[in-house]
Amino acid sequence: MRKIFGGAMLFSAVGATILGGALAWQDTQITDFETVDVGTVAFAIDYTEAPGAMLGPNDDSPNLVGGGLLSNTGSLNLYWVGGAVGMAGTSNNATCNAANFVGTVTPLADLAFGGELSAGELGQQGFQVDIAVKSSAPEACMGETLTYTVAVTMGTQPVN
Repeated sequence: MRKIFGGAMLFSAVGATILGGALAWQDTQITDFETVDVGTVAFAIDYTEAPGAMLGPNDDSPNLVGGGLLSNTGSLNLYWVGGAVGMAGTSNNATCNAANFVGTVTPLADLAFGGELSAGELGQQGFQVDIAVKSSAPEACMGETLTYTVAVTMGTQPVN
């Protein structure tokens, strides 16, 4: 009888270990609700028109019209993504419209080489804006006033 009982115990222990893992009790503990803040992307532009800026002639040559300094008011480091100049129109769109102009926004200093605008960094890095009069622009564009906007896009760099 003892041999049968001993054999059954051994077989049961081996079977339980193989099929069900170790013969151990377990417990799980869960923390209270924890919180963590999510960072923000926010920045401001301090734009200044270039003193004495003037467009022309109609030869596709870029003319410096202004520039801006960036302040990172968010909590994440930011990197230059791109910029664009939007031509709203001229003082006489009937004879000289916005399609006669093209603009570029160029990052300066560290931003031009993939550098970061650190969280809390205020007005240390910036960009310049150039606008050209297209060579196809009519003479009617002379003496007009161009209205434009500048858009700058900053983003977070993905972690490698």
